[in-house]
Amino acid sequence: MFDFERWCSWAEAQCQWRAPANGITAQFSLGAPSPKRGATVTFKSDRQLMQLAFWETGEADFYGSDLHSRQGVIVFNGRLLNDASFEETFFECLFAVT
Repeated sequence: MFDFERWCSWAEAQCQWRAPANGITAQFSLGAPSPKRGATVTFKSDRQLMQLAFWETGEADFYGSDLHSRQGVIVFNGRLLNDASFEETFFECLFAVT
């Protein structure tokens, strides 16, 4: 099961109270209204701009770009999250940003 509302609230709270760690900032936003509700967490460092996108179905993508080389980076696409894996995935994404 994936409780989309719960994890949106949790991710938003993480982004609001988390001071930039190692120069990495995090910003939460809800997606535009659509048939499949979604949200994103954008992680930004001096070197990368990465985005964790997730939908009410539990599907998630983690992608972005290297700001110096302008090369795209896809870490995962179509990962299926549940209530047991969301928090771990959030921190996996945060710690992957360099």
